[in-house]
Amino acid sequence: MENSGTNQAVKKAVNFLPPLASAWLVGGTVRDIILNRQPKDIDIAVLENPGDTAEKIATKTRGRVVELGKAEQGSIDKVVYRVAAKGLVVDVAKIRGANIIDDLGLRDFTMNAVAWDLEKGGFVDSTSGIADINASMVRMTNRDVFKSDPLRLVRAFRMAAVFGFSIEPETMQAITEDENLIKTTAGERIRYELARIFESGMASRSIREMADTGLLFSIFPEMLPTKGLSQNRFHEFDVLEHSLTALDNLEQLLKNPVEELKCAVSLSEKESSLLKFACLVHDIGKPATKKTDEKGRTRFIGHEKIGAELFKNTAHRLRLSNAEKVFITNIIENHIAPLNLFIAHEKNELTQKGRTRFFKRNGEHSQAILIHALADSRAKSPEPGNDYTAFRDFIRSLFKEYSENFIPKFNTPPLLTGSDLMNTLELAPSPEFSKILNAVEEARLAGEISTKDEAVALAKSLLLK
Repeated sequence: MENSGTNQAVKKAVNFLPPLASAWLVGGTVRDIILNRQPKDIDIAVLENPGDTAEKIATKTRGRVVELGKAEQGSIDKVVYRVAAKGLVVDVAKIRGANIIDDLGLRDFTMNAVAWDLEKGGFVDSTSGIADINASMVRMTNRDVFKSDPLRLVRAFRMAAVFGFSIEPETMQAITEDENLIKTTAGERIRYELARIFESGMASRSIREMADTGLLFSIFPEMLPTKGLSQNRFHEFDVLEHSLTALDNLEQLLKNPVEELKCAVSLSEKESSLLKFACLVHDIGKPATKKTDEKGRTRFIGHEKIGAELFKNTAHRLRLSNAEKVFITNIIENHIAPLNLFIAHEKNELTQKGRTRFFKRNGEHSQAILIHALADSRAKSPEPGNDYTAFRDFIRSLFKEYSENFIPKFNTPPLLTGSDLMNTLELAPSPEFSKILNAVEEARLAGEISTKDEAVALAKSLLLK
């Protein structure tokens, strides 16, 4: 809210600046100060040459100026001059239009279209941005904002997710009408906005609204066939609603994992974000694999493998890093594994080696796969039943075993190495080495052997087979 306290907060944030004429504090800097958030950097718009202003600031702060962007035909309108000083980043650019009012009217959303006059003091609020900030509202500054830059279609949802705002109805309608424009935007730019959405605590709401507008399917065409695709008797929702509900559940679970899992979760913020991404697309393989057997039962055999293959197109289109692609692909490809373990457990067919094999195969992704499985199971119907309760208890037991038994053993040296096979068993290096060592290590992690002599004996027995 605009008051004397806010005015003082703005002045305090810019007290390091030299006297500047025809210059305004703009964009996210002003928005964050009004919201009582610490600005990540300082954005300044000037009427005259931004390079000169940047040099003045650099002299005062003992920083250096870096030119970002390229002047076109002698114009510096699209060039940003960044001043980098100790613990400080200031970006200076020329205002767009004839004056600051024109500039603010060309910005994306009113919450980002409030300026502070650095020469005279006071806010410039020609789009009623302060009122929208106070009302927690994302509102477009004009009807052409999405045509000017289609990335703003996604950014609207990012702003809503990060700040806990709602998107104003006319803005939502404009997104619905313009959603197809996102296809002209570079994948890496979309990826950045999506990552910020998934990192927030309100990703599921924003993703649902993106689906309502159709924007989600322009970004993820692989998801469009899931809309309205009915499932089997185990699912009350179609594939799309199931995926969105699973994301709802996952986000709630990640906020307080102890309540549902009875233990802490050691996922990083990045991993939690990627897990939400994976949850959204985990069933994109179902449309291609839907079959009805001779008994009239609906099956999606191999949908996790097909889904992982389809996701390669998504990853390429959004320019995901290799690490991001590997993480999400592993979740998709293995999301059925915990359910298969549970079915074996219910039949009294699950061995300790079977549990260990799951942990060993999935390694550091084990916890993420288990968390996803729980959210996925919870999304089969509006209300969980006894089947979910039994599955949840089983997942809890796997979490406990992973942290208390598997990881401590996994972090200790193996009982047998390749050198042991050569020296003790007098074996020459061969493709059998890895098979033997893996089998011995699996037995150690499963608690079947615990000494080197036992490891050697097991290796010898494997050689005789």
